[in-house]
Amino acid sequence: MKRYIFPLTIFLIISCNVFAQSHLDAYRFSQQDYEGTARFTSMGGAFGALGGDFTSLSLNPAGVGVYRSSEFTITPTISYNKVNSDYMGISTKDSRTRFGLSNVGYVGAFLTGREDGLVSLNVGIGYTKTMNYSRKTAMQGNLTNASIIDYILPRADNFIPNQLGSEQAYNQIKAPYWDVVMAYGSKAIFMDVDGFYNSPLSPDDRVKKERYTTQSGYNGEYVFSFGGNISNKFYFGATLGIQDISYENFVEYWEVAENGYVGNLDNLRYEEHFRISGTGYNGKFGAIYRPI
Repeated sequence: MKRYIFPLTIFLIISCNVFAQSHLDAYRFSQQDYEGTARFTSMGGAFGALGGDFTSLSLNPAGVGVYRSSEFTITPTISYNKVNSDYMGISTKDSRTRFGLSNVGYVGAFLTGREDGLVSLNVGIGYTKTMNYSRKTAMQGNLTNASIIDYILPRADNFIPNQLGSEQAYNQIKAPYWDVVMAYGSKAIFMDVDGFYNSPLSPDDRVKKERYTTQSGYNGEYVFSFGGNISNKFYFGATLGIQDISYENFVEYWEVAENGYVGNLDNLRYEEHFRISGTGYNGKFGAIYRPI
C-alpha cells in the first residue's frame, strides 16, 4: 500500500503526521459489503449455495458452473449516505450522493449436449465492488477552552527553537513531529521571554470548533473464473481474484477564538489529506452439490 499525506495548514500552513498502518486500517479494509448485481442485492446476497449469479463468483466459485447459458451483466448504482453528529450540544447533518458501478461481467457457458457426466464448462470474467467508502461528516462545537494547540504544545518541548525553525527541520525531525515544526513556523506556538513554548491562547479564552470529513474510495475485485457442471448435481469452480483498494480521507478542522488570538494568528485551520491504494491477489475453490 502507498500512503501520501499532504500538508496541514494553520491559517498559513501547518504540517501533518505520518503513522504506520493502525488497527483502524486493518478493521476498515477487512470489512466487505458486496454490492454486486441487482439480483444479488434483492435476494440479500444468498447466492453462495445457489450460484447462477455473477456475484457468486467472488463468494463461491462453483456458482459459475450453474450457468446454462451465456450472460453479460452490468449494474450501475446510486449511493446515498447521511450522517448526523452531536458534539458539545450542537447537532450537525451532512450527506453525500455518488454514482458508481457495482458490477460488470461476462459468463460464457459451453454445453456438451449431455445430461450425464460433464454437462458444461463455463468461464467468467468481470468486476464486483466489495466495499464503498464514500461518506461525509460534519461536526461543530460550542465555545470551550480546549484547543488543538493543547495537543501540539507539550510535544514541542522535545526541541529547541533552532531545530523547529531550521530550513532542514523536515529532514532532521521525524515525520510525527512535523505538525510541531509548522505550528512554530506559523506562530501557532511561540517561545516566551522565559524560554518556554507557549500558546497564543490565554487560559480564559474560549474556542469555537468545526470539523469536516470527506471520505471516498472503494474495495473491488476483478475475477477470472472457471467451472463446470457434472450431471446437473455437482458443480465446481475456481476463481483468481485481484483485489483493488483505493481510499482517500480529507479532514478540515477550524478554530476561532472568542477574544482573538495573540500576535499575528487570526484563526487556526488544520487540514489532512490521507490516501491509500493497494492491490492484492487471492485464489478460491468451491463446490455445490444438489442431491435431488
